[in-house]
Formats: sequence, structure tokens, C-alpha cells
Amino acid sequence: MKAITRYLLGCAALLLPLPGVQAQESPKEEDFYKIVTIPVPEGILLEVGGVTTLPNGDIGVSTRRGAVWIVRNPYAVGVYPTFTKFASGLHEILGLTYKDGSLYCAQRGELTKLTDTNGDGRADKYERIAHWPLSGNYHEYSFGPKFLPNGDMIVTLNLAWVGYGASLAKWRGWMMRVTPDGQMSPWATGLRSPAGIGIMQSTGDIFYAENQGDWVGSGR
Repeated sequence: MKAITRYLLGCAALLLPLPGVQAQESPKEEDFYKIVTIPVPEGILLEVGGVTTLPNGDIGVSTRRGAVWIVRNPYAVGVYPTFTKFASGLHEILGLTYKDGSLYCAQRGELTKLTDTNGDGRADKYERIAHWPLSGNYHEYSFGPKFLPNGDMIVTLNLAWVGYGASLAKWRGWMMRVTPDGQMSPWATGLRSPAGIGIMQSTGDIFYAENQGDWVGSGR
């Protein structure tokens, strides 16, 4: 019994804080990701669907309402950021990325390349890279693109919604692979609302974030 008591006392002593040693604070979100709120000028309604950083530090922003804005001086202290409409007249842009001087976006029914050819800060060349069918259902969102290491692009196509997810048009519920010259091929199926795509550039592994599944056996 004495031996057991001495053992327990020894263990308790190990748990006591040492003199001069203070508990470290738990890491905070800002230790890993800094959240910066960028003021938006009066009269601009963004409803952001895609964000990308440009090589010079500006930010490209696409909107559900079909416009692309360039935000200059987004992080400058004491300088109000400026917003320039780069493109408009597009359809529900839910993805934006930059490559080799052009912006690429997924509209509801197509993958589009936007280029400013005359250097005035606005796109004057709208190129359709690829397109896909639509049924007209409100839920047929399209996301992307993201570039693979070899230059191909990935887009994801939402299912329609009729009380449950349904593929009312070809390729709905699929992840598609698109070559730079517009050749499109199915890559993966079984998707419902794949509203986020990530690619590990070192390996080419593709990840997507599912909104939810249709099987809700354990809860929503």
C-alpha cells in the first residue's frame, strides 16, 4: 500500500506546473488565415461567386449576376480600393481563375475565357472554350474552372433539383475535364452540388467539396 501511495504521489507531482512555466495560448484563426474586409463602393452589388488573385496583387471577383470586377489596391492601408468592371453580360459566374493574361470562368452553360487585348483594363475578347446542355432547371449551377498541372481544366456541373437531385441534361452530376482547345470529357460522376474544387499541383490530385448528398439516413 505504501508503495502504491508513493507511486500516485509521484504521478501527481508530474502533473503540477513547473515554476516559471506558463500554459501556451491556443492558436487562433488569424495565426493561419488573416481575414481582410474590403469595403465595397456604394451602388455595387457583388454577390460573389468566384475570387482569384492576379499576379500584380489585384483581385478578380466574379458575381452571380454575371459580371467580373477587378479590385485594385485591395490591402493598401489608407488607400480606398478601386473597383473596375472587367466583363459583364455573363450568366451566373460561379468560379474564376487566372492564367497567362486571361481570366477563365464557369458560366451556367459554358466555360469562358476573358481577355483584355487592348490594355484598357476591360475584357474585349470573350471566347467560349466549352459548353454543356441545360434543361432550364434553376439548380443547374456550374463551378470552376481549376487548372491541372498539364494545363487541362476541371469544371463541375450541379444536378437539377426536383425535390431530389436529378440529371435532366447530359453531364449534370459530373466532373468534367476540358483541354485548352475545348475538348471536354467526363472525369467523375455521382456528384450532387460540387460547389468547390481544389487541385494539389504537386500530384494533380483533385478534391471537391460536396454541398450535401441525397441520402440522408443519419440526418441532414
